[in-house]
Amino acid sequence: MIFYRYYATYDVAGPSINGFSSWRAYLEVDEYEVWKETPKGYWIIPKGMTKDPDCVKLYKKFVLKVANRKFAYPDKKSAFESFKIRTKRRIEHLERQLAQTKAQQKMIEGIEDIETFDCVVVNRMIKFL
Repeated sequence: MIFYRYYATYDVAGPSINGFSSWRAYLEVDEYEVWKETPKGYWIIPKGMTKDPDCVKLYKKFVLKVANRKFAYPDKKSAFESFKIRTKRRIEHLERQLAQTKAQQKMIEGIEDIETFDCVVVNRMIKFL
């Protein structure tokens, strides 16, 4: 049985403009084969990889038979749908981070003198049990 996981790779598509390069994305797929099957799922390893125990220990992944999210899927259609969802979530995370960073930048631009700026002092301590 073969499992699939899609991902994107990139290379520079054109000259740098204002410090930003234009990027070209490529869709690629990794194939995994079942190394061991259990009642709950499959241990998978990259297809064609040696079965050397040291290599298997580094690269093996466990995929549940019944799960909403999986590392890899037994058919390309499901693997591609997972890739689309992962890409959408990545965009959502990055947009939230960008909005937070822009709010920080706006706050910073409003500070004329840090010595007289009134801010909240927070002492952050980590307690080890």
